[in-house]
Amino acid sequence: MSKYRKRFSQSEKLEILNYYKHHGGARTKLRYNVSITSIYRWHETLENAGPEGLHNPISNKSMIDPEFGASKKRK
Repeated sequence: MSKYRKRFSQSEKLEILNYYKHHGGARTKLRYNVSITSIYRWHETLENAGPEGLHNPISNKSMIDPEFGASKKRK
């Protein structure tokens, strides 16, 4: 198992979900090296929120918490 998690773009997720729709979970998991749990979660998100729901959330804490970013910049 790798030491980091791959992040998929919205277009990559849509491509993976399209493949999943035609070939099923097992083949999709192997072809794209993505967990079946992620595929199911993306599929549910797509059904509930549409393609816009598949955007990656902001993960940089300094963008969310201004105080964190300010203290980081002082160093």
